[in-house]
Amino acid sequence: MTSVPPPRAELDVHGRQRPLVARTRERHQQIHERIKRGDSLRAIARELHLSRGTVLRFARATDVEQLLVAATHRPSVIDDYRLYLHHRWMGGCTNAAALTREIQQLGYRGDINTVRGIAVGTGKHLPTSPTPVSFSTPHTSAIPPLPRVIWCA
Repeated sequence: MTSVPPPRAELDVHGRQRPLVARTRERHQQIHERIKRGDSLRAIARELHLSRGTVLRFARATDVEQLLVAATHRPSVIDDYRLYLHHRWMGGCTNAAALTREIQQLGYRGDINTVRGIAVGTGKHLPTSPTPVSFSTPHTSAIPPLPRVIWCA
């Protein structure tokens, strides 16, 4: 039997399953195993160190995919600015502080950490820099290049 690869929203920037997705799948399995065993929701909550509301939500979900839709498709404060950031990034502005100031003038209420997370790949990331840095030494070829930082006007 061949396994179907998980949807892109369930993977991090390195192609690994996101921790939230892995934890959700594991908890769903644990809770449903205990329900089949005959444990009460209160006992399951106590044993797994979860609130009864969380256990109830997982118990009501017949399929883990019901839970993952909410976990992988959450809106972000930066969603409305992604296209702008993408265009600026591809235009050569890779300075997170400058990009943050620009979108704050457009109404963005978040901080630099969210923009930086997108820029360096810890969040739903922007494409790689238009002119990536390359190393000429053979033994460093496995190390990804550092992001190129330039000041934006």
